[in-house]
Amino acid sequence: MNNGDTLDACLKSVVDSLPCDKEVIVVDGHSTDNTPSILAKYKDRIKVVYDDGKGLGNARNVGVHHAKHDTIAFVDSDVICAKDHFLKISNYFEEHPDVGAVDTAGIHPQTGTKTQRNESLVYETLEKYSPSQLNLRGWSIAFRRSVFDAVGGFWLGYAEDTEFSYKLKAKGVKTTTLETESWHIKRSTLRTFLSEMKFWGQTNAYFIRKWGNTPTFIKDYKKRKLFRFIPNAKAITFLAYLSAPLNGIKYFVKTRSLSFYAHFIVRQYAYLVGFIQGNWRIEPMHVKDKKFGATLSPVQSPPTALPEDRRSTAQ
Repeated sequence: MNNGDTLDACLKSVVDSLPCDKEVIVVDGHSTDNTPSILAKYKDRIKVVYDDGKGLGNARNVGVHHAKHDTIAFVDSDVICAKDHFLKISNYFEEHPDVGAVDTAGIHPQTGTKTQRNESLVYETLEKYSPSQLNLRGWSIAFRRSVFDAVGGFWLGYAEDTEFSYKLKAKGVKTTTLETESWHIKRSTLRTFLSEMKFWGQTNAYFIRKWGNTPTFIKDYKKRKLFRFIPNAKAITFLAYLSAPLNGIKYFVKTRSLSFYAHFIVRQYAYLVGFIQGNWRIEPMHVKDKKFGATLSPVQSPPTALPEDRRSTAQ
């Protein structure tokens, strides 16, 4: 919703990398920026459906239920797809029938504003020297429809992609990450970037509150070195981000960039602020149930925007 600044480039990359017989579905929350004019530009190659702007989880559910095919591939509106992005995903599913879901790692080009360049360098550095990606990346996730149905779709609250990954793990669904040259456009201004980091901190807080005591979550957190000394996910997360100046030194040694080091500390502390706020708040975004926790229903099925002609199939 209201992502017109990146949507045109995203859609161009999507239609340029997809065969003409494949469908492209755009879920829009009734955007008020230049999104409608961009969508009109691609009207011959895309199908636009609308939701009520209730968040990414609801939008993803609506998109899946409008789709006709058995393999679903998501890209966020700020993603540039490589020419072989969808071909790699399709071929992998055909060659590995035991795999239920994949994502793509992508690349991190040093382009754009200073904020974008620094954040791209953060991703590149972390993935190179401290790989710790435990969940599928929402911006490039793809899965079989049978898997989506088996786990009940996406949660309507915060961290819908992370929560989806954990439901897959709990069901024993096999997943993997593919290498492509697709990339996720970073926030262009410091203000919007810091806002995003705070939001991610909040989503992690809500996610830990929901999944923190489950065997699936604990199994993942046991992979962290601190867990053997501090078996508490909230405390580990708090300490990890609080110690950003210390942690950033080893990355500064690798990059030799003071700008990167300063950016790293600021981003980690913005995340920490959001994490603290998320632990204080009672009610997560888009979820009205005051009893937020492990018993919260993960998804409403079917979505309110589910069309009549797909309702029987979705159920």
